[in-house]
Amino acid sequence: MLGTVAGLIVGTGVALLRESLDQSLNNADTVSQVTGLPVLASIPDPGRRFALSELALSVRDVPDGVVADGYARLRTAFQFVVAAAPVASVVVTSANQSEGKTTTSTNLAHSLGAVGTRVVLADLDFRRPRIHSIYGVVQSPGVTDLVINGQLAAEVSYLPDPSTGTLALLTAGASPPDPATFVASDPIEQVIRSLEKECDVLILDAPPILPVSDALSLSRHADGVLLVVNAKTTKRRDAEQAMKSLKAAGANVIGAVLVGVRASDGYGRYGQGYGTD
Repeated sequence: MLGTVAGLIVGTGVALLRESLDQSLNNADTVSQVTGLPVLASIPDPGRRFALSELALSVRDVPDGVVADGYARLRTAFQFVVAAAPVASVVVTSANQSEGKTTTSTNLAHSLGAVGTRVVLADLDFRRPRIHSIYGVVQSPGVTDLVINGQLAAEVSYLPDPSTGTLALLTAGASPPDPATFVASDPIEQVIRSLEKECDVLILDAPPILPVSDALSLSRHADGVLLVVNAKTTKRRDAEQAMKSLKAAGANVIGAVLVGVRASDGYGRYGQGYGTD
């Protein structure tokens, strides 16, 4: 009997230790538990090495693939969110860099545009802008020219598919010397308000939350925030800290997107309730 009890104690201790050491966020249920957010979609790992630009444009270039299908699910979930509480502008961010925020921004924009939604995709990551390199266009003129030179969005935007005209791109433009102060300024908020009038949904690709304050400032200007979580690289403590920071900033976090999911970890499942946090 003593041996049985000791075995149970040791087994329980090992299980608790394993749980405390496990920092992975590889399924939607765990992400919801850690962040308190509905997971709007789980985007599968493509199963092979994609170039960054290829992965970022999966909806456009590989429309029948599993990644595009995942973002179609995200689009549907996002439409439910917007139907419940109108969201004219949304910041897409993550806890740390290289966790899939820009890939999510571009694919969500294309997926919405494919069903007739008028979308503006704007690069507000002035520290590491990527939208221009993904689409093979110049970085400047862009968003900063709207602020500094007073140019109109139509003068500096790009239409990746002129035949439909549902998606317009705004690159970052010249990098400001102090991005944190720049994105927190009134002129940036005025630009966002102006761009909202030009489309149905304004998607703002923002820097990650933990290294810099830019995304927190932008979250105050936008109607909603999507938090991207990477099943392979995002740690629980980082996701928790990112949520604490967003809440402290008063951000309306409308949901999480889990990217890089293996099929065995529940690809295709997303939150059944759509709401705001």
